[in-house]
Amino acid sequence: MSFHPTTVLKRYVHSVLAVVSFLLIYSTVGDAQLSGTYTIGTGGTYPSFRAAVNALSSQGVSGAVTFNVLTGTYSEHVRIGAITGASTSNTITFQSATGNAADVTLFYNATSSDSNYVVRIDGGKYLRFHKMVLQASNNSGASYCTVFSLNGTWDYLTIDSSNIGGAANTNGTNQALVITTSGSSATSCIINGNTFTNGGYGVYLTGVNGSTLLKGLQISHNLFIGFYNGLFLQYQDSPVISQNTFNGGAGNICIELDYSTNGIQIVKNILNILGANNGIYLYSDAGGAGTLGNPPRGLVANNFVALASSGRGVNINYTTNFDIYYNSVNVTG
Repeated sequence: MSFHPTTVLKRYVHSVLAVVSFLLIYSTVGDAQLSGTYTIGTGGTYPSFRAAVNALSSQGVSGAVTFNVLTGTYSEHVRIGAITGASTSNTITFQSATGNAADVTLFYNATSSDSNYVVRIDGGKYLRFHKMVLQASNNSGASYCTVFSLNGTWDYLTIDSSNIGGAANTNGTNQALVITTSGSSATSCIINGNTFTNGGYGVYLTGVNGSTLLKGLQISHNLFIGFYNGLFLQYQDSPVISQNTFNGGAGNICIELDYSTNGIQIVKNILNILGANNGIYLYSDAGGAGTLGNPPRGLVANNFVALASSGRGVNINYTTNFDIYYNSVNVTG
């Protein structure tokens, strides 16, 4: 049997068009950039945090993305690198679908330094973690219990209205709940309205060095419970530590700020310290050259510091251009 050349050509064209149509449909469904609202959990858009992060990494975003996480406990940990398309308007949010932080738990029990994180951010930007429980090992004295490990050129990170937990009876950086593993040049980091429980450090954040500072740090309205050391902050430009409450603290220092400058504000914090040697500790900091009450001068004001041991309520070393007013300090040791 033979076919007319025109018939063969038509069939060939139809075949090519069918393949192209399939590829276009597959590309649209499977590889389109993410935008809008998705769900994580059984029966949702993605069954796990890892599946959602894989989609972000492979597809990128073309608009703001929100992942509503269905009620449950997710025993996994994730690494988030740079996401194509993320920006100040194209933000990426992970949050409890019910609006109740206690309904969603992301949990991981690390057994080595390589796996020591619940969320590891490797250069990811414009990320928000909102109204969830993020829990590292809850075994007392565990060697590893970091929740947020911040690496590379991460930036524009928000952690708010969440419960961040680690192991009790720990005292090192491997048990810091939020930590930069190396110096960071980030320009925005907001940690607001959370409850931090246990850990060697609550928050441990550093810039790169004296010429490359971490900027835009705001730590406010948080509750810290059962920690060993509270905040360790180094190489910061104009950090704000405001209206936090610290209950516990058996380590050396509750709030430490080193080698930082400009409009530093440590205001309206409540420190109920059990065994720490220092409540607020400033070392080699330099406020700016502003006027009283007008940043960029440094300000330590309206803090309540109670130490149930011998030590120093506010300890100031090699520090200039600061206003220190209206603090209540009671050292009972």
